[in-house]
Amino acid sequence: MKLYKARKKDGTPIKFNTWDRYIIHNGEPILDLIRKIKQGYDTIKDNGVHQFQILGFGTNDTRKYDWEINGGTSKYRKKNIVFRYKGGVYMNTDEVIGSMPVTPMSKHFFRLDRPSGPMCLFRVNGSTVTSEYGINPDILITGLRNYMNWNVKDINWTEIIRDNDYFELVIDGYLYTMRLNFNMYYDYSYGETQYRNSVEVGPNGYTIPYHIDAISDEIIPLESPIGGNNVSQVLNHDAFFNNPRHDSNVTTLCGLINPLQQTNIYRETSYKLEAALFSNTDSKIPFNLFVFWDKYCRMSDRNRYSTETIDNFNNINIGKYWQPREAEIFGYPILSDKSRDAGSCMQYATFRINGSRRKYATQFNENSSYIKPTNYGKYTTWSFANNSYGCIYIDENGIPRNTDTSPIKEPISHLLCFRIV
Repeated sequence: MKLYKARKKDGTPIKFNTWDRYIIHNGEPILDLIRKIKQGYDTIKDNGVHQFQILGFGTNDTRKYDWEINGGTSKYRKKNIVFRYKGGVYMNTDEVIGSMPVTPMSKHFFRLDRPSGPMCLFRVNGSTVTSEYGINPDILITGLRNYMNWNVKDINWTEIIRDNDYFELVIDGYLYTMRLNFNMYYDYSYGETQYRNSVEVGPNGYTIPYHIDAISDEIIPLESPIGGNNVSQVLNHDAFFNNPRHDSNVTTLCGLINPLQQTNIYRETSYKLEAALFSNTDSKIPFNLFVFWDKYCRMSDRNRYSTETIDNFNNINIGKYWQPREAEIFGYPILSDKSRDAGSCMQYATFRINGSRRKYATQFNENSSYIKPTNYGKYTTWSFANNSYGCIYIDENGIPRNTDTSPIKEPISHLLCFRIV
């Protein structure tokens, strides 16, 4: 069988553009597969484990693996001892003093029996923090923030936390499962300055640094003080352009055409949720444990009353509290501008693993059994529909819809999303 090159009428070969993110291997995008291989390599490359030793205290089989904390400084444990401590199985990675406490975050100990599925790192309920793994969120997040150069492996954080692990937040009595997404834009570069990772943040530097984004499994209930009836995260085209603070002649959605414009529609929407969170006592207390970072996104712009995106890209600050774009949910644009979002979005792990459908958060009480969410709801995205002023939202079945074409204008709530590193 002969193979023929596709050619134009004049004989010029036709070259087809192929996006490497659309290359599929065994049903999985090739870039996701490469990322998993890299994470697995990082997990094992620094361990150097060649031999296991049993701790061996006593003759009772149920105790010989138990780790005992010894006072003083004279007792040392040899390297590679396997032991059990507070329900977990560990191995010490170097010789340690007997009085050293065992924690999952210590670089001297490696937990061997990490759950195969997602792990709840800690729960924050008001000023109370609990963790069945003994994880202190302040130490963990501070360590992650001080670990911006992930090539220097003082502590291999991928041994402790991974994609789809989560922490729980209780706000106004509602429980939110905050899924962690590691470096979803890491090393997916299509140009020298587009998505190169760096510690530099801002419009003048490489704007996608090493990062961890937390995205809730649950939709904020409409009746919540930070929910859809009280704080709308739906992008409102008309309200933005009709704001008297903006010059209607030069204002654009992203402020890319007019460099003097100090804000954009995404950042202004983010400010609404930020104000609600920090004016609400029940959310202000747990959120003071974290210091959130602005998220920068590569965006295309629109003029006033224009439904066409302008071929003008830049990285803009969309604020500390944001919503995912359509292509970050599905991995590709459906209703949004395909030529724009396709080149600037990566699918978050939480949506790839758990799907696009979301349920409303339910009430949580420490003293009673927790009833998991059962009611699916609508939540907004931060993508505009192609050739429309309407913002895209995800319905109860996980299907994208255009707010402009919705037959009934019902309130739409949102997810809780922020960048912690």
